[in-house]
Amino acid sequence: MAALLALPLLAGAEKAVRPHDREPLTLPMEVLDSPNVELSSALIMCMTAPNGQTLHFIAGFSSPVVYALDVNFDGVEDLAVLVSPGGTNEVYRLFIHQGEHYVPVDDGQEAGLCNPAFFPDSGLVLSRGVSGLAGALHEDMLFRWEDARLLPLRSAECGAYVEEYSQEGALITKKWADMLHAKVYAYQDGNLWDKTLVFEETFNMTTQGMEEALNAFQKREQEALWQGLGAPETMPEEDENG
Repeated sequence: MAALLALPLLAGAEKAVRPHDREPLTLPMEVLDSPNVELSSALIMCMTAPNGQTLHFIAGFSSPVVYALDVNFDGVEDLAVLVSPGGTNEVYRLFIHQGEHYVPVDDGQEAGLCNPAFFPDSGLVLSRGVSGLAGALHEDMLFRWEDARLLPLRSAECGAYVEEYSQEGALITKKWADMLHAKVYAYQDGNLWDKTLVFEETFNMTTQGMEEALNAFQKREQEALWQGLGAPETMPEEDENG
């Protein structure tokens, strides 16, 4: 499966900036409320920011990690807070520094941003969640900034191919474990409910192979995701694995 880690580079590649590129900050942190600190996945946390401001957020563990970096590309360091750790997926909440205060970012995501990567040249933010096959199964969301909001621009999702059909009045769902199905959507005015399908392709890993052909399939998907927007040098998880 090692071949799946080597996603081909895209033309005009831009290097991503990630929270854990920085050293974590040591900030006062406190659990304000939880039915059980050890078991609860929704802890109400209180954090004292570098300017002394009190910030509140919900985390999935009692020791969130905070990084300082410029997430909205205005030349001022903001805060990226790791609220849910994971071996594959890490979830973050952002606070941007506006004037003398930190402002929580509305990212439109229920859980938060997954493995976020920041692209200063294009001004975009990528959230990328992976769920298997060394990243071949994934959900990407590209955002653009509007004040303290992250608005969805495009998304890419790749999962097992699913076929649905009716048989004797029942809806039958069949999942093909050896086939990947990728889709890329573009969003109108940052509206998740107003989207246009701009790419769709199915890939059979059994008949088409698991190395060069699969890399080419992933490259086509990512080119559709980034078309006209610049391109990442590598995917976040590839950076992490060297």
